[in-house]
Amino acid sequence: MEVIFIFISILNSIFVFYFALYFFYTLKIYLLAEESSKGPDKVPSKDISVVVPAHNVESVIEKSIQSVLDQENVRIPKIVIVDDNSNASTKNNIRKVKTWDKRIGIIKLSDGKPSKAKALLIGIKRTSTEFVALLDADTILDKKAISRTFNYLLDKKKSYATCLIDPVKQKGIIYQLICYDRLFRQRILQVVRNYFSCSNLPGCFGIFNKRTFIKTLENGFLEDLISTYRISTKGDEVLLLKQVLAYEHERTNLKTLIFQRIRWTIGNIHTSPFFYRTLLKVGFVKKVIFFSYPLLWYIIHYWLVFLLVMSVVYPSLISKYLIMAIGYSGLVLLSSVVIKEKIYGNPISFLLHIVVFPFCVVIALFMALYTLAEKRSFFFTKESLFARS
Repeated sequence: MEVIFIFISILNSIFVFYFALYFFYTLKIYLLAEESSKGPDKVPSKDISVVVPAHNVESVIEKSIQSVLDQENVRIPKIVIVDDNSNASTKNNIRKVKTWDKRIGIIKLSDGKPSKAKALLIGIKRTSTEFVALLDADTILDKKAISRTFNYLLDKKKSYATCLIDPVKQKGIIYQLICYDRLFRQRILQVVRNYFSCSNLPGCFGIFNKRTFIKTLENGFLEDLISTYRISTKGDEVLLLKQVLAYEHERTNLKTLIFQRIRWTIGNIHTSPFFYRTLLKVGFVKKVIFFSYPLLWYIIHYWLVFLLVMSVVYPSLISKYLIMAIGYSGLVLLSSVVIKEKIYGNPISFLLHIVVFPFCVVIALFMALYTLAEKRSFFFTKESLFARS
Protein backbone atom coordinates (compact mmCIF):
# COMPACT_ATOMS: atom_id res chain seq x y z
CA MET A 1 0.00 0.00 0.00
CA GLU A 2 2.90 2.34 0.62
CA VAL A 3 3.78 2.24 -3.09
CA ILE A 4 0.18 3.14 -3.98
CA PHE A 5 0.18 6.08 -1.58
CA ILE A 6 3.45 7.33 -3.09
CA PHE A 7 1.93 7.04 -6.57
CA ILE A 8 -1.15 8.97 -5.43
CA SER A 9 1.02 11.74 -3.99
CA ILE A 10 3.07 12.01 -7.19
CA LEU A 11 0.02 12.17 -9.46
CA ASN A 12 -1.66 14.68 -7.16
CA SER A 13 1.46 16.85 -7.38
CA ILE A 14 1.32 16.75 -11.18
CA PHE A 15 -2.31 17.84 -11.12
CA VAL A 16 -1.54 20.65 -8.66
CA PHE A 17 1.20 21.86 -11.01
CA TYR A 18 -1.23 22.01 -13.93
CA PHE A 19 -3.97 23.62 -11.82
CA ALA A 20 -1.53 26.38 -10.87
CA LEU A 21 -0.23 26.70 -14.45
CA TYR A 22 -3.69 27.10 -15.96
CA PHE A 23 -4.93 29.38 -13.19
CA PHE A 24 -1.93 31.69 -13.62
CA TYR A 25 -2.09 31.90 -17.40
CA THR A 26 -5.87 32.27 -17.45
CA LEU A 27 -5.59 35.33 -15.21
CA LYS A 28 -2.61 36.58 -17.21
CA ILE A 29 -4.52 36.34 -20.49
CA TYR A 30 -7.92 37.65 -19.39
CA LEU A 31 -7.24 40.13 -16.58
CA LEU A 32 -4.14 41.66 -18.10
CA ALA A 33 -5.76 41.55 -21.53
CA GLU A 34 -2.66 40.06 -23.08
CA GLU A 35 -2.89 39.02 -26.71
CA SER A 36 -6.27 40.70 -26.93
CA SER A 37 -7.80 39.74 -30.26
CA LYS A 38 -10.73 41.64 -31.63
CA GLY A 39 -11.61 40.87 -35.21
CA PRO A 40 -12.20 43.97 -37.31
CA ASP A 41 -15.71 44.52 -38.62
CA LYS A 42 -14.84 44.68 -42.29
CA VAL A 43 -15.69 42.55 -45.28
CA PRO A 44 -12.96 39.90 -45.79
CA SER A 45 -11.01 40.25 -49.00
CA LYS A 46 -11.94 36.72 -50.12
CA ASP A 47 -15.15 34.71 -50.51
CA ILE A 48 -15.84 31.72 -48.29
CA SER A 49 -18.11 28.68 -48.58
CA VAL A 50 -19.87 26.99 -45.65
CA VAL A 51 -20.11 23.22 -45.17
CA VAL A 52 -22.66 21.83 -42.70
CA PRO A 53 -22.51 18.07 -41.98
CA ALA A 54 -25.89 17.01 -40.56
CA HIS A 55 -26.88 13.81 -38.81
CA ASN A 56 -30.17 13.53 -36.89
CA VAL A 57 -30.38 17.18 -35.83
CA GLU A 58 -33.98 17.88 -36.79
CA SER A 59 -34.64 20.11 -33.78
CA VAL A 60 -31.88 22.67 -34.39
CA ILE A 61 -30.74 22.60 -38.02
CA GLU A 62 -33.16 25.35 -39.06
CA LYS A 63 -31.69 27.75 -36.49
CA SER A 64 -28.18 26.75 -37.52
CA ILE A 65 -28.73 27.43 -41.22
CA GLN A 66 -30.60 30.65 -40.47
CA SER A 67 -27.59 31.86 -38.50
CA VAL A 68 -25.45 31.30 -41.62
CA LEU A 69 -27.89 33.24 -43.79
CA ASP A 70 -27.84 36.07 -41.24
CA GLN A 71 -24.06 36.54 -41.44
CA GLU A 72 -22.90 40.14 -41.90
CA ASN A 73 -19.88 41.63 -43.69
CA VAL A 74 -18.97 38.48 -45.60
CA ARG A 75 -19.50 37.01 -49.07
CA ILE A 76 -20.78 33.41 -48.98
CA PRO A 77 -21.40 32.10 -52.52
CA LYS A 78 -22.28 28.54 -51.47
CA ILE A 79 -23.69 26.69 -48.45
CA VAL A 80 -23.35 22.89 -48.63
CA ILE A 81 -25.46 20.74 -46.31
CA VAL A 82 -24.27 17.13 -46.18
CA ASP A 83 -27.16 14.87 -45.14
CA ASP A 84 -25.11 12.18 -43.42
CA ASN A 85 -27.54 9.24 -43.21
CA SER A 86 -30.05 11.29 -41.22
CA ASN A 87 -33.47 10.22 -40.02
CA ALA A 88 -36.67 11.21 -41.83
CA SER A 89 -37.36 14.27 -39.67
CA THR A 90 -33.92 15.72 -40.33
CA LYS A 91 -34.24 15.03 -44.06
CA ASN A 92 -37.54 16.91 -44.14
CA ASN A 93 -36.03 19.91 -42.37
CA ILE A 94 -33.02 19.89 -44.70
CA ARG A 95 -35.34 19.96 -47.71
CA LYS A 96 -37.22 22.82 -46.08
CA VAL A 97 -34.16 25.01 -45.48
CA LYS A 98 -32.95 24.42 -49.05
CA THR A 99 -35.90 26.50 -50.26
CA TRP A 100 -34.77 29.49 -48.19
CA ASP A 101 -31.85 30.52 -50.39
CA LYS A 102 -30.53 29.56 -53.82
CA ARG A 103 -27.00 29.30 -52.44
CA ILE A 104 -27.95 26.24 -50.39
CA GLY A 105 -27.11 22.85 -51.86
CA ILE A 106 -27.64 19.36 -50.45
CA ILE A 107 -25.48 16.26 -50.67
CA LYS A 108 -27.26 13.07 -49.61
CA LEU A 109 -25.28 10.20 -48.10
CA SER A 110 -27.23 6.99 -47.58
CA ASP A 111 -24.63 4.25 -47.24
CA GLY A 112 -25.72 3.47 -43.68
CA LYS A 113 -22.33 4.47 -42.25
CA PRO A 114 -22.51 8.01 -40.86
CA SER A 115 -19.06 9.55 -40.47
CA LYS A 116 -18.44 13.23 -39.91
CA ALA A 117 -14.91 13.18 -41.33
CA LYS A 118 -16.19 11.52 -44.50
CA ALA A 119 -19.12 13.94 -44.77
CA LEU A 120 -16.77 16.89 -44.40
CA LEU A 121 -14.41 15.64 -47.10
CA ILE A 122 -17.26 15.14 -49.55
CA GLY A 123 -18.82 18.51 -48.75
CA ILE A 124 -15.56 20.46 -48.91
CA LYS A 125 -14.67 18.99 -52.29
CA ARG A 126 -17.96 20.35 -53.68
CA THR A 127 -16.95 23.95 -52.91
CA SER A 128 -14.95 26.23 -55.19
CA THR A 129 -13.61 28.87 -52.79
CA GLU A 130 -10.10 28.87 -51.35
CA PHE A 131 -11.43 28.97 -47.79
CA VAL A 132 -14.22 27.00 -46.15
CA ALA A 133 -16.15 27.42 -42.90
CA LEU A 134 -17.18 24.26 -41.07
CA LEU A 135 -20.35 24.45 -38.99
CA ASP A 136 -21.98 21.63 -37.06
CA ALA A 137 -25.73 21.48 -37.60
CA ASP A 138 -26.33 21.90 -33.86
CA THR A 139 -24.28 25.11 -33.62
CA ILE A 140 -25.60 28.65 -33.97
CA LEU A 141 -23.43 31.56 -35.08
CA ASP A 142 -23.30 35.17 -33.99
CA LYS A 143 -24.01 37.46 -36.96
CA LYS A 144 -20.34 38.44 -37.18
CA ALA A 145 -18.83 35.04 -36.43
CA ILE A 146 -17.60 34.22 -39.93
CA SER A 147 -16.43 37.73 -40.90
CA ARG A 148 -14.46 38.30 -37.68
CA THR A 149 -12.89 34.85 -37.57
CA PHE A 150 -12.11 34.93 -41.29
CA ASN A 151 -10.52 38.38 -41.06
CA TYR A 152 -8.44 37.20 -38.11
CA LEU A 153 -7.17 34.25 -40.16
CA LEU A 154 -6.38 36.39 -43.20
CA ASP A 155 -4.63 39.07 -41.14
CA LYS A 156 -2.43 36.47 -39.44
CA LYS A 157 -1.84 34.68 -42.76
CA LYS A 158 -2.59 31.25 -41.33
CA SER A 159 -4.64 28.27 -42.54
CA TYR A 160 -6.86 27.49 -39.52
CA ALA A 161 -8.89 29.68 -37.17
CA THR A 162 -11.77 29.41 -34.75
CA CYS A 163 -13.41 31.41 -31.96
CA LEU A 164 -14.66 30.70 -28.45
CA ILE A 165 -17.73 28.47 -28.46
CA ASP A 166 -20.17 28.59 -25.57
CA PRO A 167 -23.09 26.26 -24.87
CA VAL A 168 -26.51 27.50 -25.93
CA LYS A 169 -28.19 28.89 -22.84
CA GLN A 170 -31.00 26.68 -21.57
CA LYS A 171 -32.61 26.04 -18.23
CA GLY A 172 -32.34 22.76 -16.36
CA ILE A 173 -29.88 21.57 -13.73
CA ILE A 174 -28.70 18.55 -15.77
CA TYR A 175 -28.10 20.66 -18.87
CA GLN A 176 -26.15 23.22 -16.85
CA LEU A 177 -24.19 20.43 -15.15
CA ILE A 178 -23.03 19.29 -18.58
CA CYS A 179 -22.35 22.81 -19.85
CA TYR A 180 -19.69 23.53 -17.25
CA ASP A 181 -17.50 21.04 -19.10
CA ARG A 182 -17.66 23.10 -22.31
CA LEU A 183 -16.97 26.36 -20.49
CA PHE A 184 -13.92 24.75 -18.89
CA ARG A 185 -12.63 23.27 -22.16
CA GLN A 186 -13.17 26.45 -24.17
CA ARG A 187 -12.46 29.31 -21.79
CA ILE A 188 -9.63 27.68 -19.84
CA LEU A 189 -8.02 24.77 -21.72
CA GLN A 190 -8.42 26.16 -25.23
CA VAL A 191 -7.43 29.73 -24.34
CA VAL A 192 -4.27 28.77 -22.45
CA ARG A 193 -3.31 26.23 -25.10
CA ASN A 194 -3.74 28.98 -27.70
CA TYR A 195 -1.30 31.15 -25.73
CA PHE A 196 1.31 28.47 -26.44
CA SER A 197 0.14 27.91 -30.06
CA CYS A 198 -1.39 24.54 -29.19
CA SER A 199 -5.12 25.15 -29.74
CA ASN A 200 -7.38 22.26 -30.63
CA LEU A 201 -9.13 22.21 -33.96
CA PRO A 202 -12.81 22.41 -32.92
CA GLY A 203 -15.39 20.11 -34.40
CA CYS A 204 -18.32 22.51 -34.35
CA PHE A 205 -17.02 25.72 -35.98
CA GLY A 206 -13.86 26.78 -37.72
CA ILE A 207 -12.50 28.43 -40.85
CA PHE A 208 -9.82 26.71 -42.90
CA ASN A 209 -7.79 26.82 -46.07
CA LYS A 210 -9.51 24.12 -48.10
CA ARG A 211 -6.42 22.55 -49.62
CA THR A 212 -4.50 22.16 -46.36
CA PHE A 213 -7.56 21.08 -44.38
CA ILE A 214 -8.32 18.25 -46.82
CA LYS A 215 -4.83 16.88 -46.20
CA THR A 216 -5.42 16.78 -42.44
CA LEU A 217 -8.74 14.96 -42.89
CA GLU A 218 -7.67 12.26 -45.34
CA ASN A 219 -7.23 8.79 -43.83
CA GLY A 220 -8.42 10.04 -40.45
CA PHE A 221 -11.47 9.14 -38.38
CA LEU A 222 -11.89 12.14 -36.11
CA GLU A 223 -11.88 15.53 -37.79
CA ASP A 224 -10.71 17.38 -34.70
CA LEU A 225 -8.09 15.34 -32.80
CA ILE A 226 -6.09 13.82 -35.65
CA SER A 227 -6.20 17.08 -37.58
CA THR A 228 -4.88 18.93 -34.52
CA TYR A 229 -1.97 16.50 -34.19
CA ARG A 230 -1.16 16.67 -37.89
CA ILE A 231 -1.25 20.47 -37.88
CA SER A 232 1.04 20.67 -34.84
CA THR A 233 3.64 18.23 -36.15
CA LYS A 234 3.95 20.35 -39.29
CA GLY A 235 4.77 23.44 -37.24
CA ASP A 236 1.42 25.09 -37.94
CA GLU A 237 -1.26 26.16 -35.46
CA VAL A 238 -4.99 26.78 -35.05
CA LEU A 239 -5.65 30.45 -34.34
CA LEU A 240 -8.17 31.27 -31.61
CA LEU A 241 -10.13 34.52 -31.75
CA LYS A 242 -10.93 35.12 -28.09
CA GLN A 243 -14.53 36.17 -28.61
CA VAL A 244 -17.65 34.08 -28.00
CA LEU A 245 -19.15 33.99 -31.50
CA ALA A 246 -20.69 30.50 -31.69
CA TYR A 247 -23.08 28.54 -29.48
CA GLU A 248 -23.44 24.75 -29.50
CA HIS A 249 -26.35 22.73 -28.16
CA GLU A 250 -25.08 20.41 -25.45
CA ARG A 251 -26.57 17.07 -24.46
CA THR A 252 -29.76 17.47 -22.44
CA ASN A 253 -29.56 14.40 -20.19
CA LEU A 254 -27.00 12.07 -18.63
CA LYS A 255 -27.79 9.19 -20.99
CA THR A 256 -26.93 11.13 -24.15
CA LEU A 257 -23.91 12.61 -22.36
CA ILE A 258 -22.56 9.13 -21.60
CA PHE A 259 -23.07 7.94 -25.18
CA GLN A 260 -21.29 11.05 -26.47
CA ARG A 261 -18.42 10.41 -24.08
CA ILE A 262 -18.20 6.75 -25.16
CA ARG A 263 -17.55 7.87 -28.72
CA TRP A 264 -15.05 10.50 -27.60
CA THR A 265 -13.25 8.01 -25.35
CA ILE A 266 -12.97 5.48 -28.17
CA GLY A 267 -11.64 8.28 -30.35
CA ASN A 268 -9.06 9.27 -27.78
CA ILE A 269 -7.88 5.67 -27.40
CA HIS A 270 -7.63 5.28 -31.15
CA THR A 271 -5.74 8.54 -31.63
CA SER A 272 -3.35 7.96 -28.72
CA PRO A 273 -0.53 6.78 -31.06
CA PHE A 274 -0.90 10.05 -32.99
CA PHE A 275 -0.85 11.92 -29.68
CA TYR A 276 2.39 10.32 -28.49
CA ARG A 277 4.06 10.82 -31.88
CA THR A 278 3.11 14.48 -31.64
CA LEU A 279 4.71 14.73 -28.19
CA LEU A 280 7.95 13.36 -29.64
CA LYS A 281 8.03 15.92 -32.45
CA VAL A 282 7.22 19.17 -30.61
CA GLY A 283 9.39 21.21 -28.22
CA PHE A 284 9.46 20.83 -24.44
CA VAL A 285 6.97 23.62 -23.64
CA LYS A 286 4.48 22.28 -26.16
CA LYS A 287 4.96 18.80 -24.72
CA VAL A 288 3.90 20.14 -21.33
CA ILE A 289 0.86 21.92 -22.78
CA PHE A 290 -0.24 19.06 -25.04
CA PHE A 291 -0.01 16.59 -22.16
CA SER A 292 -2.31 18.79 -20.08
CA TYR A 293 -5.26 18.27 -22.41
CA PRO A 294 -6.00 14.58 -21.71
CA LEU A 295 -4.90 15.10 -18.12
CA LEU A 296 -7.38 17.91 -17.39
CA TRP A 297 -10.16 16.81 -19.73
CA TYR A 298 -10.32 13.06 -19.05
CA ILE A 299 -7.88 11.76 -16.48
CA ILE A 300 -8.91 14.30 -13.83
CA HIS A 301 -12.40 12.75 -13.78
CA TYR A 302 -11.04 9.22 -13.47
CA TRP A 303 -8.76 10.40 -10.69
CA LEU A 304 -11.52 12.18 -8.75
CA VAL A 305 -13.68 9.05 -8.80
CA PHE A 306 -10.74 6.83 -7.85
CA LEU A 307 -9.79 9.01 -4.87
CA LEU A 308 -13.38 9.35 -3.69
CA VAL A 309 -13.98 5.59 -3.81
CA MET A 310 -10.61 4.78 -2.22
CA SER A 311 -11.23 7.27 0.58
CA VAL A 312 -14.14 5.10 1.72
CA VAL A 313 -11.65 2.31 2.44
CA TYR A 314 -8.76 4.57 3.42
CA PRO A 315 -10.19 7.72 5.08
CA SER A 316 -6.77 9.36 5.08
CA LEU A 317 -7.16 9.81 1.30
CA ILE A 318 -10.08 12.20 1.71
CA SER A 319 -7.61 15.08 1.99
CA LYS A 320 -6.08 14.05 -1.35
CA TYR A 321 -9.54 14.00 -2.90
CA LEU A 322 -10.43 17.41 -1.51
CA ILE A 323 -7.24 18.94 -2.91
CA MET A 324 -8.11 17.61 -6.37
CA ALA A 325 -11.79 18.59 -6.11
CA ILE A 326 -10.96 22.12 -4.95
CA GLY A 327 -8.32 22.59 -7.64
CA TYR A 328 -10.63 21.42 -10.42
CA SER A 329 -13.56 23.39 -8.96
CA GLY A 330 -11.46 26.54 -8.97
CA LEU A 331 -10.71 26.25 -12.67
CA VAL A 332 -14.31 25.38 -13.57
CA LEU A 333 -15.57 28.33 -11.54
CA LEU A 334 -12.97 30.57 -13.16
CA SER A 335 -14.23 29.52 -16.59
CA SER A 336 -17.65 30.93 -15.71
CA VAL A 337 -16.41 34.39 -14.74
CA VAL A 338 -13.42 35.21 -16.96
CA ILE A 339 -15.71 36.55 -19.67
CA LYS A 340 -17.94 39.27 -18.27
CA GLU A 341 -21.21 37.58 -19.08
CA LYS A 342 -23.35 35.69 -16.60
CA ILE A 343 -23.68 32.12 -17.82
CA TYR A 344 -24.71 29.83 -15.02
CA GLY A 345 -24.94 30.82 -11.38
CA ASN A 346 -26.73 27.78 -10.00
CA PRO A 347 -24.65 26.34 -7.13
CA ILE A 348 -26.54 23.03 -7.29
CA SER A 349 -25.62 22.36 -10.92
CA PHE A 350 -22.04 23.42 -10.17
CA LEU A 351 -21.70 20.99 -7.26
CA LEU A 352 -23.33 18.21 -9.28
CA HIS A 353 -20.82 18.81 -12.05
CA ILE A 354 -17.95 18.36 -9.61
CA VAL A 355 -19.41 15.19 -8.06
CA VAL A 356 -21.66 13.53 -10.67
CA PHE A 357 -19.99 14.45 -13.97
CA PRO A 358 -16.77 12.49 -13.21
CA PHE A 359 -18.81 9.33 -12.62
CA CYS A 360 -20.47 9.77 -16.04
CA VAL A 361 -17.04 10.03 -17.65
CA VAL A 362 -15.85 6.90 -15.82
CA ILE A 363 -18.95 4.96 -16.89
CA ALA A 364 -18.25 6.02 -20.48
CA LEU A 365 -14.67 4.77 -20.11
CA PHE A 366 -15.75 1.28 -19.06
CA MET A 367 -18.39 1.13 -21.79
CA ALA A 368 -15.84 2.27 -24.36
CA LEU A 369 -13.40 -0.42 -23.25
CA TYR A 370 -16.20 -2.99 -23.43
CA THR A 371 -17.04 -1.84 -26.97
CA LEU A 372 -13.42 -2.17 -28.03
CA ALA A 373 -13.15 -5.60 -26.40
CA GLU A 374 -16.22 -6.73 -28.31
CA LYS A 375 -14.59 -5.52 -31.52
CA ARG A 376 -11.35 -7.21 -30.39
CA SER A 377 -9.21 -4.21 -31.26
CA PHE A 378 -7.82 -1.31 -29.25
CA PHE A 379 -5.97 0.34 -32.11
CA PHE A 380 -8.31 -0.30 -34.93
CA THR A 381 -9.13 0.88 -38.42
CA LYS A 382 -12.85 0.24 -38.49
CA GLU A 383 -14.94 3.30 -39.31
CA SER A 384 -18.00 1.63 -37.78
CA LEU A 385 -16.64 2.41 -34.32
CA PHE A 386 -16.96 6.09 -35.15
CA ALA A 387 -20.57 5.95 -36.28
CA ARG A 388 -22.42 9.07 -35.23
CA SER A 389 -25.64 7.26 -34.42
